[in-house]
Amino acid sequence: MKYAYPVTLVRNDDDSWTAFFDGLSGATDGKTREECLQEAVDLLVSALTFYVDENKPLPKPEPRRGRPLIAVPVLEAMKFILHDEMIAQKLTNKALGERLGVTETVVRRLRNPLHKSKVEIVERALNVLGIYPILETPS
Repeated sequence: MKYAYPVTLVRNDDDSWTAFFDGLSGATDGKTREECLQEAVDLLVSALTFYVDENKPLPKPEPRRGRPLIAVPVLEAMKFILHDEMIAQKLTNKALGERLGVTETVVRRLRNPLHKSKVEIVERALNVLGIYPILETPS
């Protein structure tokens, strides 16, 4: 799955900009379009974190013609993949911890997009689940 979501940008009367994502909660704004797009990254991660907190699968992004895509940062995307795969495999934090040789608390932190983790550790957790992420750049 590509972790990039289409954003809606609206120019306000005072020439500031507002951004929001269809189907996700929240909005953000910026003085310029570029600032608003940068702020949209944090908004997207926060909105998707709600699904992790509620232990629900993340919504799949649906590209919309003419709308910019906001990419989820790499570490957070890996954590979202881990979250969704654990749900798909009906795996608890404790069970994954046993496979990794770590505590349930460590797994909880690995799944938390707002907690800074080492990419290698999240990648190892994904590998244990049979997931081997591939990083692509736009061509």
